[in-house]
Amino acid sequence: MSVTIVSAVALLFVAIALKALSNFFRGPLSALHGPWYTHFTGIPLLYTRATGTSRQHLRRIHKFYGPVVRVGPSEVSINSLDGYYKVHGVGSRCIKAPVFDSIRFSHSPMLFTMRDPKLHAQRKRVLGRGFAAMKEEQEITIRRLAELAVSKIKKEAQDGRADVYKWWRCLAVDVISEMAVGKSFELLESGGQDLPVFKALGNAGPSVILQVMLPSSLLALTKWSPITWLRDVGQVTEIIFNRVSTALKDVLSPSCGPSMVRHMLSEAELSKRPVLSDDELGSEVAMMLVAGSDSTAATLTYATWEIIRNPNLRRKIEDEVAGLPEDFTSKDLEALPLLSSALEEALRMYNPAAALVERIVPPAGISVHGWDLPGGTMVYTTGWLVSRLEDIFPDPDVFDATRFINPSHEQSRAHVPFSIGARSCIENPVPVSLPTLPDFNLKLAPQLTTPYFSHTHSASHLSEMIIPNEQDAPKLARRVWPAYMTPKGGGAFTFGGLTSTQMFIMGGVLVVVVLLVVAACAAGGSDKKKSTDEEGGDDKEDEETKCDGE
Repeated sequence: MSVTIVSAVALLFVAIALKALSNFFRGPLSALHGPWYTHFTGIPLLYTRATGTSRQHLRRIHKFYGPVVRVGPSEVSINSLDGYYKVHGVGSRCIKAPVFDSIRFSHSPMLFTMRDPKLHAQRKRVLGRGFAAMKEEQEITIRRLAELAVSKIKKEAQDGRADVYKWWRCLAVDVISEMAVGKSFELLESGGQDLPVFKALGNAGPSVILQVMLPSSLLALTKWSPITWLRDVGQVTEIIFNRVSTALKDVLSPSCGPSMVRHMLSEAELSKRPVLSDDELGSEVAMMLVAGSDSTAATLTYATWEIIRNPNLRRKIEDEVAGLPEDFTSKDLEALPLLSSALEEALRMYNPAAALVERIVPPAGISVHGWDLPGGTMVYTTGWLVSRLEDIFPDPDVFDATRFINPSHEQSRAHVPFSIGARSCIENPVPVSLPTLPDFNLKLAPQLTTPYFSHTHSASHLSEMIIPNEQDAPKLARRVWPAYMTPKGGGAFTFGGLTSTQMFIMGGVLVVVVLLVVAACAAGGSDKKKSTDEEGGDDKEDEETKCDGE
């Protein structure tokens, strides 16, 4: 029996080795440039994704191998402007990877995760009409809530210090919720303190990772985990979806103002066309909160920091802002060349769509820079790399506030902070809060003037602190402790609050669980076979005894 198992395992390893060798010499991607190990495995890229260094890893290998690089047996990374448009531009037939099927807030798929292009286009049109109807209210809402956020930051600074990132995140959540359902979640009123939805949004990143890694049956068990961080992450989707569902119940009441959802419901009633179900609406609003809160807050935080740490730049922007009318609008802001350019530069350097994006090549295949990629190939791209193409953006790791005052055609095409094509962000936020910066009276703390991770790591989950100095003039001090895909002390890394050690322990636990299940099944099968053999043996013995008696 043991010899048979050993032989089976040996044959399995031989088959894997032969498959790998065949893939190395004769596979459809065998001629493609890339590190030698990518012919056999994509684990190194997976590791860098877990440790939050995938973009830096890909940047290095692209610099060495070129714009199209093999990163796994059937995986390719593309880093060029033409390649990016080939994969994401209008008319592209590349579809989202199957991993998006795992990301859910309820039973309904969302615009963000829909893989079918037709269903995605239909849903985007429905939601787009709702956003278009809120165009005028949007500016009024953002302006009012931005002023509230600034007042909260100033007040907290008087008590000792103020967490700028926290308040920008509260601002983003309140803006999104009020625009979507007609009433804000009032995070600015409390600073998010003791509000489950605020904590849940902070854990949304690792929650998505768990949804991708675990089957739904195991994912459900995390809510009762004795490990606090795992339990918190396991409850994320339920907390956010329930909070949104509660808000949707009142969306038509007099206590709620105009909103995207109210407009959609009214339009559906007038046109007699079906509208999205409550479950679908809840999922869409929940994803808007997750996708829009951290990205907006991080970009605003970085923009604030970049402007404040450069006294000359700040003075020039203050002079521009001083000429604004009392009731300025987004059009007035667009007429300020330096402020507009500085904001675009912040979006370029601290790209809110910086994640590594997965797409599947269509069956007919595609050709990129002379390389023919067969159907089914996994293709990776990221706007973070495109925004650092040195032939388009000189000194890409330097914050140049004047870069977009008169951008070239190629720079405009390569500036993709919200992606492009059919999958681009449905609504691009207008950061009207930054003109209030002169009211802050901030300056950088002397010991915190070097942004060692400003161009190498994700912009998510920053914590910016304003600390009054001896003259009670607030200073902006950077607490370099991002909790999202960034280095933590001692070389460890975090991913949405999970260190690499925790992630790999979790991965090891999953492997052990799977092995135990397999072993149990195998043991069950072995016991069943043994029981059957014993029963058969007893019958045979009875037959032999009967014959002897006869």
